[in-house]
Parts: sequence; C-alpha cells; structure tokens
Amino acid sequence: MIRRKQDRDYIYAIPFGALILFTNINFATGDDNPGSGGGGAFTLYIRLAIYALALYPFIVKPQVHFPWLVKRWPFLLMLVYVPASLLWSAYPSGVIESSIHLVGGALGAFTASIYFYKHHDRIFAYFSIIFAIPVLVSLATVFALPDIGLQNFQWEEVVRWRGATGNANTLGRISAIAIWVNTISLLNNWENKKHRVFHIAIIGASIITLIGSDSKTSLALALLLVALVFLLPQILGRNTKKKKKIKVLLGYLLLVLVSFSLIFSNSFSPDKQAALSKVGRDNTYSGRTYIWEDASALINMKPITGWSFDGRRSAFDEIDIGVPHFHNGYLDFLVRGGMAGFLILMALITRTAWRVYRKSRSRPHVYPHLAAFLLIILIYNLSEVSFGAWSDSMWTMLLFIYFMAERSSRRRRRNSRSHASFTIKTEETNGLLKRLQLLLKKRAVYSSLILMVLAGVLSITILNGQGNTPPARHLNTSEASTNEADNQKWRGIIFAPEYKSESEDYIKKFESLVTEALSPLGINLIIFDMHWSNYRFTGIPGLTPLDNPPFGVVTASDAKKMADICRENGIQVMVGMNFLTHQSFGQLLKAFPQYQWPGNEKLWNPLNTKVNEIAFKMADELIESFGAEGFHVGMDEGWGFNVENLPEAKSHSTAELFAKAINEYHDHFVKEKGIEMMMWSDMLEERYDDAPVGDAISMIPKDIILMSWDYECHWKRYPGLGRFIEKFIPVCPWDSKWPAKLADKGFRVMVSPWKNPRASEALAESTTRIRNDKFKGILYTTWSPQVVYDLKDALLNKHTKRSIDPTIIGIAKSINKTIEIKTLQD
Repeated sequence: MIRRKQDRDYIYAIPFGALILFTNINFATGDDNPGSGGGGAFTLYIRLAIYALALYPFIVKPQVHFPWLVKRWPFLLMLVYVPASLLWSAYPSGVIESSIHLVGGALGAFTASIYFYKHHDRIFAYFSIIFAIPVLVSLATVFALPDIGLQNFQWEEVVRWRGATGNANTLGRISAIAIWVNTISLLNNWENKKHRVFHIAIIGASIITLIGSDSKTSLALALLLVALVFLLPQILGRNTKKKKKIKVLLGYLLLVLVSFSLIFSNSFSPDKQAALSKVGRDNTYSGRTYIWEDASALINMKPITGWSFDGRRSAFDEIDIGVPHFHNGYLDFLVRGGMAGFLILMALITRTAWRVYRKSRSRPHVYPHLAAFLLIILIYNLSEVSFGAWSDSMWTMLLFIYFMAERSSRRRRRNSRSHASFTIKTEETNGLLKRLQLLLKKRAVYSSLILMVLAGVLSITILNGQGNTPPARHLNTSEASTNEADNQKWRGIIFAPEYKSESEDYIKKFESLVTEALSPLGINLIIFDMHWSNYRFTGIPGLTPLDNPPFGVVTASDAKKMADICRENGIQVMVGMNFLTHQSFGQLLKAFPQYQWPGNEKLWNPLNTKVNEIAFKMADELIESFGAEGFHVGMDEGWGFNVENLPEAKSHSTAELFAKAINEYHDHFVKEKGIEMMMWSDMLEERYDDAPVGDAISMIPKDIILMSWDYECHWKRYPGLGRFIEKFIPVCPWDSKWPAKLADKGFRVMVSPWKNPRASEALAESTTRIRNDKFKGILYTTWSPQVVYDLKDALLNKHTKRSIDPTIIGIAKSINKTIEIKTLQD
C-alpha cells in the first residue's frame, strides 16, 4: 500500500509500526497492567531497541527536531512530571521504567508524524496493514493453538477469543480499530480492485474476531467509529455551517456528560438494570463501581501529586484492588499523577482536540478521522485505561495525533525570525554542520546498534532493580485493628524428612537450609510430610517402619529440634500425612490389612470405624512432637474411589462417602484439636473419571484450607506440538479456573507448584483472579528426598547441574521466580 519506496524517509514510520505490532501481539496470556510498561527481560529489550531506532531523526537532523520538540509545552511538562514522581514513590525503579516507556513511545509517535505529515494520503493505508496483522495472527491462533487463543476464566459464562493478544478485551479493541481504518482505506481506494478486496477481507476477519472476543465495549466502539467515518468529515469540513458544528459538538459533549453521570450513579431503576444485563453488565458495571470507590479513596489521600507513576505499586500497597488498574482512565491518572498530572494530561488533550479541529478544514480527508479516534479514546477511558498506559497502543496513537496536530502547515520564509533562530548563518559553521550531519548519516546504523546494546544493559539494570526498594506500607488505623493472622499470606514448603546421614548431621543441614536460604527468601511455613514410614511411632503397637533405613527415621526428639529451628526463624510449623488415599507405600495397611478398600491397596475403607481410631492416634502423636499448628490430610489422587467398588456403601453416593470422611477428619482436627485442617483439592476438582466426588464440595465445612496443585503448562490439546513449542518459545498457556472457583465457593485457597519454573510462575500469577480475602498463599511441593541436602545450594545458585538433583534445581528456580509476586505478600 505504501508506494514510492524511493522516499528514504519512510524509515521514520518503522518504529511506530513496530511499537503497535509489539504491543498488540502478546502470547503471555492474562491480565495486563497498563501504565507499568511491564514485561520480562526479552520484552523490555525489544521495546528499548525500538526506542533506540526511533532516535534516528535526532541523529540525522538534531538542529531541526530538538528545538521543535522543546516547544511542545504540554508534552514537555509531562516529560518532566512523570520522572519527578520518583521523589515521592516507594518504587523508584518503577518510575524510571515508566519514564523510559513514555519517552520511547513518544519518540515512535514523533518520528511517524514527521513522515505522515508529508504523506497524509498514506496514513490510513499504513494503519490498515499494521492493525490487520494482529487480527490475522489472532484468527490463526484461535484455530491452530486454542490453548493460547481461547480465554476461559471461571467467572465468565462463555469462552472468549483472545487470539495472539493475550486478552479478549484487547483483541476486541484491536478488531474495532482495524474495522475503522480499513473502512477509511476502502473508501479512499474504492477504484483499486486489489485494495478493495484486501480491505473488505480484513474488515470481515476483524468482525469475526470482534464477535469472538465477546467485548461489548469494543463492539460499541466499532459501530461509533464507522459512523464517525461518514459523519465527522461533513461536520468539520470547510463548507459546514458554524451553527451545525456547534450543535454537533454540544451533542458530543452531552454524550460524554451522560456517560459520566451513568458511571458515577449507583441508583438504577429496574428497567435500566434490565437493559444493562442485556449487554453483559450489572448495576456495578461488572464490579467497576467498587474499584472506582477505592480509586476515589486513594485520590483523597494524595489529591495534589498522586501516588507516583510507578506502575501503581505505591497505590496498591495502600489498597489492593485485586486487578491491575482502575478501569477508568481519568480516575487512574488522578491516582497516579494527582491533580497536577491530570491538568497536564487535560492540557495535552485539549490542545490536541483544538488543533485537530482547526486542521480539519484544510485536510478533511485526514484530520476528521483523527478527531474521531481522539473522541473514541476519550470514551474508551470511561471504563478502561489507556491514559498514561505508556506501553499501550491507544496511548501511542494519542501521542501520534498530538504530534500530527502540532505540526504547522504554514511555510516559513527564510528571512523570518523563527527560521533564523534555528539556522547557522556563517558559511564556516554551516559547512561544519553539514559535514557533521553527513558523518552522522553514515554512522546512523552503527549508532542505532550501540544504542540497542545500551538498551539491553539498561533493561537488565532495571529488572535487577525491581523489588530492591522495600515497599512503604501505608496502613489505615481501621486495617491495623484487624486480625493479622487472617491477612497473612503463607509462603510455604512441604517436604518429607528422609535421613541419608546421621540424624545430627541431617538436623544441622536442615538448620543451615532454614537460616541461610528459606527464611531470608521469605518462607514462613513448613509442612513436614510424614509418609507413615519416615517417623518412629511409639503409641500404636504394630506400627514399625516398613524397612530399616541405615540412618533410622525421625523421632519425637528430632521433630522437636526441627520445629524449634523453624520457630526461631519466624516460620510456622505444620505436619501432614496421607489420609484415605496413597496408602500403598505406607505402613498402616501393611500392619492392618483388614482396613484396606476391597481390591485397592491405595485406599483404606472409610466405612471401617476402627481405621480412624488408629489414624487419629498417629496424627496426634505427630502434632504433639512437632507442636504443629495445622494438619494436612492429603487425600489426593484417589483413583478408584467409587461406591460401585464398595458393596457396603450402597446407601451413600460416591460424593457423600468422600464428604463423610472429610467431615470426620474436620471434627477431629478443627473442632477437637483446634488447629487448621488442609487438604489437596484435586479430587474436589473432578480430575478423575473413576472417582466422581465433585459434589462433595457442597457438603464439607468452608473453613478447610484447600490446596490446588498444578505442575505443568496446559498443553493438553497438543501435547507433542506443545512440548516442542515450549522448548523454544517462552509460552505457558494457562487456563486453570479452580483456585478462583474454590475461593468463590467460600474456601480459603493456596496454590501448589512443583519443579517447572514456567508453570510455577503462571500458577502464581493466576492468583490475581482469586478473592484476596480467601487467598492464603503458596505451598511449594518438593517430592524429593534430597531437599535438606541440595535445596540450599540450588536456591543460592552454589552448585553445578551434575552435582545436584535436577528436581531440586527446578524447585529452586520455581521458588526464586515466584516468591516475590505481589499477591504472595502480606
């Protein structure tokens, strides 16, 4: 579409297009955080490389572009105010990152405006291609890789498309913009058959992805944008009467005011509520009004300067809303920048709108359409966020419209005072400048490469700086009076003590692990997993270890020593054993085979009343030895747990029998012993076809802590292809809905990863979907006898791969990768 490649300044348009594409194609599924500019090292490096490329105009013609940019006072004020907010931020590294993304995005928009101001006729043809690419890639992703392309959160009734964008609402927004720009290009190129077919095809694909995304907001935006394609050029054109213009502008102002009044009104009549429900909303706008109340509270705390542009981290230390932003661009910017920053933003938007309006008369085929998109940005920010979302495509588009509007169409005379102020008059100096400019042109590529290397170093520096600054806690007095234990997040580890050396040596190594690695990392809970055969029970005759390990098993004295080490380092102690399931390697059924489930050595018979008597005595002995504050009953992977295999259980359903066992354990541990009870949740999550116990979840007490374990990325549909992709591309498709679902049912929830760092990170990050009051933290599983011997060196990276158990290396990487995730902090 963009012809005449001999125009060498087309390179100015490349960084802008790269930013749009890189923003809109994002395989890291999940909620984004506009305004943080976030991402891993790879993402940050690519962005900084694009920003470096956008410096090309300043390298080639610094005497032209720097003076022009300095005169854009609204942008200049924002350029100063954003980094200045590090003075009152608890996270200076976050402010630095935001400032870099602000400058980088502005450079991309600025360089594009240089090119497109000379080539107005190419703007929408260029945009039609740029926005067509993510639409087509997303369409292919949905059908070729549905694990990535589909979004299926438990709180959503339908499966929504997210394509290659990582978020269904983002896909809807991109599709709406693609429909808009391709409609404009279709009208401009109707006579060209190839162009006509191309634009019609992209409009059709965009409509499909828009419907698949199921985004009501994006559908409304698409309809409004297409309507404005035909309406605004007529209204803002040179021949339109002033009265008509005033009426239309007043109409749009009224539309904005009505939208604001609806958003901030909490009273809806039944008819209005019914209308909202038809478009997928309720009287809280899908919970947005609660978020806006929190935003208002934060604004009132710091009305002038705001909480700083550090990705909202300082604000979230005060009030954690459970979502990455405030779902209203105006309130969101007020929270971060206060009234001072908001006035700067409004000055930039007002100046942009006025100058676009003025230019619409002279260029009715371009600026009315830019005015339409500016209006859409203003409306979009009523329920979403793009203002100050430095790495968001709509923010980059806003800056592009601003720079396009700021460029003057008047030709300056050479003898004018403004031209003379930027021209070197002497021949000698002018010749020197030309030689310097020629040298810079020749070295532009090398300069860009150097800047890209520096960008990489800077990205690593920023990432290393993340989290080094201790967060400032701003606790309200009302919050301080709440029970801290209820708000505490556990960062725990579960392991089975197994001696491979003398007990004294083992306990010394355990103490070293705790004091030098676990406690400094923030681990505050250890569950000792006693697999029936690694502890010397003294109160039950007949229960002896199945074999005789050369270095023995844990004794009551050993248990007390390890528990004391934990408490001295601020770590809570709990203990666990496998109740009901996983009995094939334990000593209970070996000593008492009459308690076995008929024909299944992995289960005991829950209808035999005597089995509980023995199990409870064993558990009580462990609780006393360790001084445990809670008990983990296990109960996972109960294959074959079905009343069809247990003739004496005909009066129960399978779910009722499972719930009966849980309730008996709950009566003993919670009601009689007064301690916490934990269990794995996989059986309740209906993972096993031969153990249909899912309905038991409604028959058991809600004060049980459920632990949802998930160890791998979700490549279930394409196991072979998925494993291949996972080796080369940092993708971990994740669609686990159960942790949030369990919390919604009223249970306290913990998540449990294992040795796959990528899957562990995905599981930990998915906790943002869990109700904060029900989320208790993370429990790292180990399933290795080498924990005490190898984990410290693995966590501190003091090992070689050959000298240590690979499972332990994976566990250590999982812990280090997730331990500082925000939802795991108290």
